[in-house]
Amino acid sequence: METTKKSEVLKLINERLQELDSTIESLKEKIKPVAPDVSLGRLTRMEAIQEKAVAEENFRKANEEKINLLKTLKRIQDDEFGYCQLCGNEIPWKRIKAVPYGRSCIECLNDLEA
Repeated sequence: METTKKSEVLKLINERLQELDSTIESLKEKIKPVAPDVSLGRLTRMEAIQEKAVAEENFRKANEEKINLLKTLKRIQDDEFGYCQLCGNEIPWKRIKAVPYGRSCIECLNDLEA
């Protein structure tokens, strides 16, 4: 992969990491336990618990993406970066921009899901 494209991927990753840090920080407040004696106003306790469950799933996904991006930062200088680990073909630029931590091309990914 060209150095200019690697630089662009680095920039995309760093921007996304900043967004994720902000998201994770705001979700930390939403995943705190719902105290049984707290007045919830218009929300019922069940709705508050459901909202917490959704926030926990979003928190998990954001952390998972952050870990994947941090791993990608470590391997971006490898010669294999940008090439499918399954078939060895170059991963299309649009795919790398959309999912920089992806390690396979769309064709191989579709074959795995079939």
